[in-house]
Amino acid sequence: MLFRPSQITPGVLFRALLQAGADAVAAYTAEQGTLAMVWEAAATQLQPLVAETRQLFAEQDRQNAERDRKIEAVTNALAEQGRQINALAKVQAEQGRQIDVLTKAQTELERRLDVVVQRLDGLRMLGQVMLGALALLVTTLIAVFGFLFTR
Repeated sequence: MLFRPSQITPGVLFRALLQAGADAVAAYTAEQGTLAMVWEAAATQLQPLVAETRQLFAEQDRQNAERDRKIEAVTNALAEQGRQINALAKVQAEQGRQIDVLTKAQTELERRLDVVVQRLDGLRMLGQVMLGALALLVTTLIAVFGFLFTR
């Protein structure tokens, strides 16, 4: 009869030897000896596997450490870029405020220029009116003196 691992329970060999009529001490000793032989045979088979497993775990640890170092370097680079972006955003915000101030100043200067242009237009018109009045005065004086001298 074949035993599957799910059917094996502790003390199976001991109970089987007792049922076969062996002495309890001899059955216990036989079970322990059998287990020791199985463990020794398994140990010689498992030692290379355990050594290889340890080596694989050590290699995996080295790879993980290298990967962690690279991830940390990338994280630090991203953090530095984030700080640079924040600094640029602050500079851009300051420049935006300066542009707003300059735009307001330009608007004020344009308003003042419009006022100056209107005043110059007014002065030009006043000058034209004064020249017209002066011309009328000169014409009137010429007419008056011409009328007086011709009499």
